[in-house]
Amino acid sequence: MNNITVDFSKQSGVMKPLHGMNNAPVSWVFKSFLDKFVSELGTPYFRLHDARVGIDVHIADISGMFPDFSKDENDPLSYEFAVTDLYIKKIVESGSAVFFRLGQSIEWGPIKRYIAPPSDYEKWARICEHVILHYNEGWADGFDYGIKYWEIWNEPEMPPMWLGTPEDFYRLYDVTSKHLKQRFPHLSIGGYASCGFPEVTRKECNEHELTVMPLFHGFLDYIKEHGSPIDFFSWHIYSHDTEEIISQAAYAKNALNEAGLSDIETFLTEWNHFDAFKRQGMAGACYVGGALCALQCAGTLDGAMYYAAASALTYNGLYDNVTKTPDKPYYAFSAFNTLYKLGGFVMPECGIPHMYACAAKNDSGGAVMIVNSSEKPHCISVNLNGLDNKTTAGIYILDADHDLELMNCISFGGSDARIALNVKEQSIILIETKMGWE
Repeated sequence: MNNITVDFSKQSGVMKPLHGMNNAPVSWVFKSFLDKFVSELGTPYFRLHDARVGIDVHIADISGMFPDFSKDENDPLSYEFAVTDLYIKKIVESGSAVFFRLGQSIEWGPIKRYIAPPSDYEKWARICEHVILHYNEGWADGFDYGIKYWEIWNEPEMPPMWLGTPEDFYRLYDVTSKHLKQRFPHLSIGGYASCGFPEVTRKECNEHELTVMPLFHGFLDYIKEHGSPIDFFSWHIYSHDTEEIISQAAYAKNALNEAGLSDIETFLTEWNHFDAFKRQGMAGACYVGGALCALQCAGTLDGAMYYAAASALTYNGLYDNVTKTPDKPYYAFSAFNTLYKLGGFVMPECGIPHMYACAAKNDSGGAVMIVNSSEKPHCISVNLNGLDNKTTAGIYILDADHDLELMNCISFGGSDARIALNVKEQSIILIETKMGWE
């Protein structure tokens, strides 16, 4: 029988906020089920990129908040914050936080309006400064939200995201990061939402993918030579394989360490399954559940944001866009949030192919999340060590027929316990332990 062992007497660190999202589930009339969403999934951050209400109403873009670049950036009348204000207010009221991308949403159409290098880099940086002033320091009838993370641009390797050269982008980052860090030394300024590291994990890369690595290493060389400040590095991946996410995360961390940036944070600010037909159902749930467990155990990230929670986007695998009924991946995030709320990370022992595990604890109990991403069932033994002398364990199952439902409740006496489980193909099991007998 295959074994998974968790020793709750040994804490290995803290749970990371890996269950963040891109774009809040808010409609064009600003109706939402955001409060329910956040309360059940515990979304720590909503990143604002491609944020939209309705089909074409993009918000939180520099061009939307400062629509006429010829105007005075110091004049509050030059800005249009109203729609973005409403959107962010919904997020803050839900109890989640904002991860603010400074830049533009993607422009897939044949006409590109806002993704060319700015005519005045310094002015663009000052516009970003006033956006921060509005949301953090009350400027222009603004707010005191204390938004910490400000990400400069998004995927400059992509033609629908950047029409300039890599050197043009390096300069934009340099000018903007220096200005913002001088004005707001207490905030985290970084970027650049890279397209990832396809050459590391893929045998064949297309023309676009071959531009990604040179831009990354060029960026590291440039900011070192010019002394450009960076508090965090962010990157993206859309993949068929959970293991590819883990490999690219390790590469990013190692490359930053070798560049002398071991002290900065690393965020995966977009990720999802590449295949639209595998973003829903149990295939999607096991993909995200396995990635959340594996990334937590790898320790190579400080946070992550799934793309995306907005119903207007086809990348949403969390719920039905019309009825808002949760799909299976929704419950995978809910299971991970159960661990996240406990706070203390416990490293499990799991050597079963295509199976991922993660565990967490606090002073009152613990939890184990087990993901079987294979298309075969497994008989496993879950060994729980370091328990209280009286412990109750609830076993919840997420599979094709159950939505993270309580299936069994077991009481133990003594510090060690063993649970034998028949784990169905493509399923997730959550074991919650509590001190005392019920």
